[in-house]
Amino acid sequence: APLLLAACSDGADIRYNAHPPVISNLTFSTPLRVDQGSGSGTATLAGTFDFTDPGRDVDRGLFEVLDKDGRVIGATAFDIPGLLGAASGTVEVQGVVSTNAAGSYPFQFRAKDAMGSVSNPLGSSFEVNGAPQAAGEAPALVVRDLVVTRR
Repeated sequence: APLLLAACSDGADIRYNAHPPVISNLTFSTPLRVDQGSGSGTATLAGTFDFTDPGRDVDRGLFEVLDKDGRVIGATAFDIPGLLGAASGTVEVQGVVSTNAAGSYPFQFRAKDAMGSVSNPLGSSFEVNGAPQAAGEAPALVVRDLVVTRR
């Protein structure tokens, strides 16, 4: 005999997110190119990106370090305070990076919502001018003291 199941709901307890957040307009207020050893070995990397999210549940960001072929080789997740319930806005990100090793350090940002949907990537490169590193010795970009706010 066939099994028949029936259910009713007013929809209030159902969370559905068919649309991931979208980020755009990545801009930087600090230089993306510095000289090796400048700033006593560190530089501030600061910028903003805009987001839209029909689900109004963006709550985290991802900072991803890429290799020269564009593959993610490291990622740092960060909370974005004050976004719950916002359909759009601007996120401000600031961190400290080393200027000790010359090279080009590609990276990208993504936004993530409470349902686990991840946005499109937006990326750039941080350039340290100077004597090139020996092949295979260029370290990955590491950001410390990451500060994230909603603007």
